[in-house]
Amino acid sequence: MNKELKESIGKVINYLRETNDLTQDELADMLDKTTNYISMIENGARSPSLGLIFEITRLFDISLNNFFAWVEMFYDGDDNDG
Repeated sequence: MNKELKESIGKVINYLRETNDLTQDELADMLDKTTNYISMIENGARSPSLGLIFEITRLFDISLNNFFAWVEMFYDGDDNDG
């Protein structure tokens, strides 16, 4: 997965977390992940699995379609670098 796509996914997760007044630590606890891992995802340093994305969409009561539509809004890269 290219860097810009990872960053776009991270931005969406960060947006969902912040608009639901959660800290990275709280989200990490809810997902049984470490705070560092959540931080790395939000900063585009790591890619979440599809399973984790599904858990996140269920947690915030949004569809996968909406999640990926938001990712697409943030994404402005091309697919040639990753």
